[in-house]
Amino acid sequence: KLVPLSAEAGLTVSGLGAGVCGVLTLGTGAAANAFVQVSGQPEIYLLQNDQARHIGSMAKLVELAGSSKPRVLTVAADTLAVYPKGAAILDVAPGALVRAAGDERVYLPVDGGRLLYVPSFGVVADLGLSSSVTVVSASSLGSWSKAGTLSPAVSCGGKTYFGASGKLVPLSAEAGLTVSGLGATVCQKTVREDGTSSRTFVRADGQEEIYLLQDGRARHVTSMGRLIEIARTPTPSVLTVTSGTLATIPAGAAVN
Repeated sequence: KLVPLSAEAGLTVSGLGAGVCGVLTLGTGAAANAFVQVSGQPEIYLLQNDQARHIGSMAKLVELAGSSKPRVLTVAADTLAVYPKGAAILDVAPGALVRAAGDERVYLPVDGGRLLYVPSFGVVADLGLSSSVTVVSASSLGSWSKAGTLSPAVSCGGKTYFGASGKLVPLSAEAGLTVSGLGATVCQKTVREDGTSSRTFVRADGQEEIYLLQDGRARHVTSMGRLIEIARTPTPSVLTVTSGTLATIPAGAAVN
């Protein structure tokens, strides 16, 4: 049968004409969004803007429907297949870590339906984001695009920063690290420092060794005298990071 559909669903509409409509069964009730599932399958989708977006939890379904008893339509698999899969609607917001049930790999959702693989919780801590992980169904992550690995070097508002001790600090251009775009939503969750940096020096928490970030490498500076020389100041600024963050940066030739 045909059921009333909300105009905000944004689905392409076919005109059937009076003759065809006259032999169809028309449903009653208020127009609503199209929440659908294939008979015998647990996954529920929202049809929106000609895409099928998987809803990651019942709580999120209730929230979207604005009702504790949302209308979910049962459709044939061929009907659902008409709509390409869009970004899943997770029960988390960008900036909150997720992983699929049965899979230990953790991702950071960011704007644009993108997932960044988290190589270490140390990187997350240095960026100042929560390390709490929400477990969701594998299918809810399936329609999100994998967008590479989360780097300690990130872009916010057109500027490049480095995550250290829970905040973002300006990163020198010579560091040459791969930069992850966090998107506006995640960037709003961070603490950022203003300014510029001509050279970036780091050390792992609890360790004495100091490294110069240069050309995508972490170069061990072997003496304090050499550090002062290349920093061009008797009081060089050295960022403290987790060992997990430092481990994501390949080692380069020492600065002797």
